[in-house]
Amino acid sequence: MSKKNRRKNSIAAKVGANLEKRANREVMETIAALDGVQSVVNVTGRYDLVIEVCVASRDALRRFLVEDLSTIPGICFSESLSILRRSTSG
Repeated sequence: MSKKNRRKNSIAAKVGANLEKRANREVMETIAALDGVQSVVNVTGRYDLVIEVCVASRDALRRFLVEDLSTIPGICFSESLSILRRSTSG
């Protein structure tokens, strides 16, 4: 499968996460090293972090959330938002 088709058929999601310690660089670096993670940003508002993920399937997203992200010490809550459609300006 070509890279373009793989991206077209992949599952993209944003994950909001709350940490035990608000700005924890070690947790951010651990998350950034996980397969499928595109970016990890420290934000203001409801979440401490927003994680952008791109994976091959819904099952891969489930594995990321349940087997990878949830096992990282320091994360006390996460909520995933699946991206249905993306629109860009220009």
